[in-house]
Amino acid sequence: MNAPSPLTRLTGTPRVAALLIAVYALVIWGWSQGQVHVFLALIALAAIFQTLGAMREVRTYKNWKTNWDAMGQLHPTPTPKKTLWRDQRRQWKWLLNISAVAYFVLLPLSHQQTHQPTPPIQSFLWVVSGLYVAFLVLRAIVRRFKKPRKAKAAPLVPPVEWMLRSASSSPSRMEATQKLPDYCARLLK
Repeated sequence: MNAPSPLTRLTGTPRVAALLIAVYALVIWGWSQGQVHVFLALIALAAIFQTLGAMREVRTYKNWKTNWDAMGQLHPTPTPKKTLWRDQRRQWKWLLNISAVAYFVLLPLSHQQTHQPTPPIQSFLWVVSGLYVAFLVLRAIVRRFKKPRKAKAAPLVPPVEWMLRSASSSPSRMEATQKLPDYCARLLK
C-alpha cells in the first residue's frame, strides 16, 4: 500500500480535519443566511467529503502499517483504540446528528432576528432535519430499554498465512548413487 500524500496526511489528521470541517460548515451556514454564493457552498460541501476521505485514507494506511510492522513478531502490537474521529461510522453519525440538530435549532433563531420569510428549500430542510432529530430521540429511548448484548471476542488472526505444498519424497543417497551414469559414479569414488 502506498503512503498517502503529505497534503492528505495533513488534512487527514483529526485536529486539522475538525478545523477544516468547521470552516466549511461556516461557509455552508453563511450560504443559508444569504451571505455566501451557492457555488461556494457547494465547493465547501465537496471539500467536506474530500476531508472525510483523507481521514479514511490516513486511518486505513495507519492500520495497514501497524499490521505490516507487526508481521513476524510473536506478540503483535495491538492496534490503537478507535476514537471518535477514527471510526468512520461514528464520524458520519456524529457529523450528521450535530448538523441536523444545529440546523433545526439555528434556522428559526436566525430568521426570528431578521424578520424575513424563509425560502422554501430552507423550510424543507428544516422539516427534514426536524424529522431526523425526532428519529434520533425515539431511537435513543428504544435503545435505553433494550437489553445489552455481550460482544464476542474475535480470535487473533495473523495478517499473513502460509500455504505450503506437502513435502515430496526424495531418494536415499544409495539410490541416487546407483542411478548415476558410470562417468559420474567414478568421480565420487
